[in-house]
Amino acid sequence: MTPLEITLLILLATILAFVSGKIPFAVISSGIILALILTSVMTPAEAFGGFINTNVVMFVAMFVIGAGLTKTVLIDKAQSLVVRYKDNQRILIFLSCAAAAFLGAITSATATAAIMIPLLVGIANDIGTSRSKLLYPAMACANIATQMTFMGQGASNMAWNDVMMKAGAPNPLHVWDFTVARIPMLATAILYMTFVGYKLMPDIPNGKFSDGASGQTGSEKISPAKQKLAMIIILATIALMLLENIIGIKMYLTACLGAVLLVLTGVLSEKEALASIHQPTIFLFAGVLALSDAIQKTGAGDVVADWMIKILGGTTNTYLIMAVFFLVPFVLTQVMSNLATLTIFIPLVTSACLKMGLDPRAAVVGVITASCISIMTPMAAPCQIMIIEPGGYKLKDYLKCGTPLAALLCMMSIYSSELSHELCYAVSDSPCRGFVYGGTLVDNADLGLCDTARYFTGNNHGSIEQINGRWYVFYHRHTNSSLFCRQGMVEPIEILPDGRIPQVEITTSGPNDAPLPAVELRELPAYAACNLYMTQPPQVNAEAGQNPFPYITQDGADVMPESESKPEAYICNLTPGTVVGFKYLNFQNVTKVSVKTRGMCYYGGFDVLLTADGEPIGTVSAARGNEWTWQTTELAIPDGISAIYFRMKGYGTLSLAAAKFH
Repeated sequence: MTPLEITLLILLATILAFVSGKIPFAVISSGIILALILTSVMTPAEAFGGFINTNVVMFVAMFVIGAGLTKTVLIDKAQSLVVRYKDNQRILIFLSCAAAAFLGAITSATATAAIMIPLLVGIANDIGTSRSKLLYPAMACANIATQMTFMGQGASNMAWNDVMMKAGAPNPLHVWDFTVARIPMLATAILYMTFVGYKLMPDIPNGKFSDGASGQTGSEKISPAKQKLAMIIILATIALMLLENIIGIKMYLTACLGAVLLVLTGVLSEKEALASIHQPTIFLFAGVLALSDAIQKTGAGDVVADWMIKILGGTTNTYLIMAVFFLVPFVLTQVMSNLATLTIFIPLVTSACLKMGLDPRAAVVGVITASCISIMTPMAAPCQIMIIEPGGYKLKDYLKCGTPLAALLCMMSIYSSELSHELCYAVSDSPCRGFVYGGTLVDNADLGLCDTARYFTGNNHGSIEQINGRWYVFYHRHTNSSLFCRQGMVEPIEILPDGRIPQVEITTSGPNDAPLPAVELRELPAYAACNLYMTQPPQVNAEAGQNPFPYITQDGADVMPESESKPEAYICNLTPGTVVGFKYLNFQNVTKVSVKTRGMCYYGGFDVLLTADGEPIGTVSAARGNEWTWQTTELAIPDGISAIYFRMKGYGTLSLAAAKFH
């Protein structure tokens, strides 16, 4: 059997093991590692590499920091709020859900259950309200809040980001991306439970329970002085983690330092610190990273990604794409660990998105979000198992209350996770109401007009304006591989008599009334490219911190003193298979083509094409060296209006500044 076939079998066996729910996490993790080693898919060093992953280290440290936070006055204040409004059931539900969500966001749903279950049971016993009304709503909100921040279980988010980047993603996720994506969902869940959900839960009299639970949480508090010290350590740790790029200290080192200080100062005992770390989760997390690497290494991810793409039928509808990428892991996370769901699906959706020319960030956040909506069965999450006995729940209770909320959150995730490379529009006969969605105005990658993305997608917003009786759409796209660096763009659009606006094609000519005259141009700057994409995997070292994707940049600041000339913009990180396209030019009597390049490209240059999927009409040589150099090649281009595409060939990496036509 080939390594690819072996990896697919291991993947299938892993899914079945998780679904069964009968095999301990540690056994599954060990089985994955041993299978990969014994079948020679990976070396022992590669298979055990997850245990020394820096994100796993940060994951462990943040569990300890979360435990330190539970010892502070913040937790006492959260609990006192719940008790204060114990006579108002609706407010009690709201505060219980809010407190559970807060704890879930900074620790884990399992830790939240350990803290909240005794508290809520005690309150329910005191006021005579059925505990069955309180426990499930609170734990459901805790589940949804999990991985919302970079604390507690959410520290693993950056590890999933690493998996995505190693697979070839053009842009990383940032720590707050997960928070922003989850806020509307968490708010919806809390409001649903406050006004609807608790009514769907059983009303079992507390007298039927004989567990003897009390309102004591069992959490040993510390002195006021140590509480203040704990808050200083925790807040300083968080601040330094957020300032990683400024201070130059890695987040995992800062997290470890904060965790150690909490123990050294006596905020936590060594026993408490070790007890806060959910070892089975850590073991599984570190172990199954090997499977993710194997999926990428053997191409198994591409096989499954191709299968998922076939299911999509070649659609470019981002809503349908998100529906598939979200619903499949959502369904599976109801019967298996959400951690297992993440491990299996993040590499798969990343591969699928890259094959379709899409930025995988929205899909990755979608999978993480889907894994946290683990509320429809007791098997979906450990905290759901923990409330079965104290809440007197049956499977039908989870389904009755959880299904409407899960359906609502799924719709929000699918329709709110729209990729940010489009500008869309809606129309109404009133400025305040009645707007009807019209469609896409412009797409950075021209999706909707072509089957595959012709540009790396990214942050886009803008407007439409009427100038001299003609309408234009103004938009932007990324430069410098950054959300905060943007290239201004403009295209003319047409508003039809019925109010519809057809999607406009991105061009190089922009607002000009006609295609650019190729020969009359002094030079065609590379940054004017309307197409920029790859047909082969990147060849730069992403693990060493290099951006593996081409992007527009310059050698100096955007704003220069008047005494200095503005630095020349160019496209960097061109590797074999990268396509740089310009639409449209008017070619007349062109017999030679020149390109201005620098870099180390061996045995190559650029194939020249007149259509994106056509055959090359010739090859243009590229100079090799660290200085910008023009290289001219005799190449006749047929007269007429046409696009032109430069597709890099050979070996190495190039930067392209401009082209000329003679």
